Amino acid sequence: MREQEQKLANVRKSCDVARKVTKVFSILLIVATVLCLVAGITVFAVRDEINEHITVETYDDGLLRLRFAGEGFDETTGYITMDDISSNGLIGVNFDLEKIASEGKVAQLLMGECFGGFIICLITTAIYIMIQKAFILIKDSETPFHPSVLKRLKLVFVIITIAALLFSGVGTAVMGGIVFWCIYCILDYGFVLQQEVDETL
Repeated sequence: MREQEQKLANVRKSCDVARKVTKVFSILLIVATVLCLVAGITVFAVRDEINEHITVETYDDGLLRLRFAGEGFDETTGYITMDDISSNGLIGVNFDLEKIASEGKVAQLLMGECFGGFIICLITTAIYIMIQKAFILIKDSETPFHPSVLKRLKLVFVIITIAALLFSGVGTAVMGGIVFWCIYCILDYGFVLQQEVDETL
């Protein structure tokens, strides 16, 4: 029985460390979310000026370089190298930078990138906060095999799998879903064993 108590203490200690780490990441992601939102709003507010002062040049390497022609920039500064932007998830994003630049809509592209970053950071922040709460539940409960812990983890696993499907593609989502399902089944089995132990005491 002493060994079991020691193992439980180790579980609680590791969950407390994991809770602190996920809290730090949650705070960093909240800051990143706010920065993406502020950047998107700022770009939206000055979109006409951005489109007016940015020219696009195509070089021999096939990459595009955005040249700032505004005040404070000379001929040798203000270059940003960009490839075409794409995403392979169900929410497919494909930007033809040359076409966008030739239409004078560079600010709209930057705005889309900022708001896209905002959505991704927001979803990731929500996932980290839910994981953090799961670790708090495990730390505070008498056993890691508690119904509320299983319910919380199941929700987190489903949300991560859906996010992977939307942003990374079917392969990543299927692999992640299988791994999460296996972990959940192992924890569920532990829950059943815990109930049997509790009934025999």
